[in-house]
Order: sequence, then C-alpha cells, then structure tokens
Amino acid sequence: MQFTVGKMYTRPELRKQLKIGGRGGNFDTGYHQIGKEFLIFCNVGVPGRTGHDYSNQFDGEDLLWAAKNRTAVKQPQIQALLSGAGDVHIFYRMDDRDSFKYLGKGIATDIEDTTPVRLRWVFDRNRTDRNAAVSKKAKRQITVTALEADAGNRSPANYRSRRFDETAVPGPVAAGTSWRTPDEIALLNEKAKAGHHALLVALSKWLKANGWTKIEEIPAAIDLWAWRGNVRVIFEAKTLTAGSELARTRAALAQLLEYRYFHGNDTDHLCLVTDQPISARKLRFLSALSIHCLWYHDGVFTLCGGPSEILAPLAS
Repeated sequence: MQFTVGKMYTRPELRKQLKIGGRGGNFDTGYHQIGKEFLIFCNVGVPGRTGHDYSNQFDGEDLLWAAKNRTAVKQPQIQALLSGAGDVHIFYRMDDRDSFKYLGKGIATDIEDTTPVRLRWVFDRNRTDRNAAVSKKAKRQITVTALEADAGNRSPANYRSRRFDETAVPGPVAAGTSWRTPDEIALLNEKAKAGHHALLVALSKWLKANGWTKIEEIPAAIDLWAWRGNVRVIFEAKTLTAGSELARTRAALAQLLEYRYFHGNDTDHLCLVTDQPISARKLRFLSALSIHCLWYHDGVFTLCGGPSEILAPLAS
C-alpha cells in the first residue's frame, strides 16, 4: 500500500483505493488489518465519534498512542501490530469531522503493557524502502516498558544532540507544509534568523577559545550546550529589540527549564545569551533563579548578573 505523507484522506476514499467494500467494522473504529499490514486512524486531542478519548498526543515528531479498550500486549492482533512483519500506516486528525492526514509508516517503541495498550510510534522518514524499514524493525526487541523509559535513546533526529556546525544556516519552516508541531516550527524558524545564528556562531567560537568541549545542539530544542571540565551549561540565545525584553526573557526562561527537564539533568547550569543588555531588574530576577546571563557586544561576551561565582571561572 502506498500513501503520500502529509496528504489528506477520507475513509471512503481509502475504501475505494484499497477496494474495501461495505461500511462499519474495524475500518471505521480505529485500526484495520490487511494481510500483514495495518491502517491506524486516530484522533489527536479530541474524542472520537463514539465518545472514546484515548488521549493520543504528539511528542515532537513521535505519536503517543493508545489501542482500543480492553486490549493487552498478549493478544494476537496486538502482537501482529507490533511484530514488524508488515507496515503500519498511521492517519490522524485533530477534529472528529476532519479528513485524516497521513503521517507515514510507524515503528512501535516504548510499549506499555496496560489496558488499553499504549506505545510510541516513531516515523523513520529517511527510509522509503519498505524492506529497509522492516529490517530495522526486525532488529529490535519488543520491550514492555514505561513511555518515559530510555526516551533519549529513541528520540527522532530533531531531538538528538549533534555537533554544532557554524556553517549550517537553518532554513525557515512554513506552517502547514510539514508534520511538525507548531512549537517545533516556531523554534526552528527562530534558529533560521540571521541574527540568532550569528549569535550562536560567536558563542561557539568563544567557547572553543576558552577550552570548552562537546559543543553541541539539539535542532528542535537546545541552541547550544557545552562542557568545561565536569560542568555542562545549556545556552539559550535571544536577539533583543526595543520593547522585546519581557517577552524574550520569559520565553528563554521557560525554554531553559524545559530543556533541562526533558533533555538534560538536574546538575546542568542554564545560561541566557543576548545581543543587547538586559535591565538590572530582570537580571536580579534571573539571578534569583540561578540563570546565568551573557551579553555579546563588540565581539566580546560579558557576564552580567546571575551566579557569576559559578560561570566566571569556566569562562576564564
């Protein structure tokens, strides 16, 4: 079966395309098996027309999904769904009257042995060959675990740490032209701005010159994080304009705390990097929350406010 990622489909259109007659049955109530392949239809953020609300939601590019009520991992159909023997085509909608959007072929991970069965669907969008995808599935063991367990080892590409490339200027992402969430589109578009990228390039060079190592980014999250000795600092860069300080510093604070929670650990330090000075009142507030602040001007980074007794020795 072949479908186009991002294209909208209705169930009647799919019935016609797949030559499935009649109405009702499994095809209209969640998921349908054709040979070794499956089609999954799910609502995200809203209950279905039957009134069932399985709390399906996106986590980055992944889909956290629940099977039908009264399902269990040991049941034959669930075993077939998770086996990797055939492709699992996943369609979703965010309103129970909408058409379904095709997400792609899902690979099941983080399977939770509950009733209903819950799991994470990961979409390997770099592979178009079915046999390659099936081969990847066959190599993994189906493990019953909590959704949060070892999540970092199975993150999609945009949520994996990678070496920061000073020459790679990100391109903008338009809303409605990809499967990305609105939050991820906003973050990637911020990184695409010339001033933001230039600030990160300057920061990366400054860190290297001062002996920092493992200078990396997470494309859909962390701007930069780096090590000096046994200390890691997460950096969030913000370009400021007249009147933007309040909104930009609030956004940076929320992002730094979120990134440390989801991608780092409690020992990571947090640092806001700006291209304009921050008001003394705001610096006192950030200092009270143990947020370091660096101001970049005239080719120099200046530590301002914040717990300087921690960051200053690292920046020397």
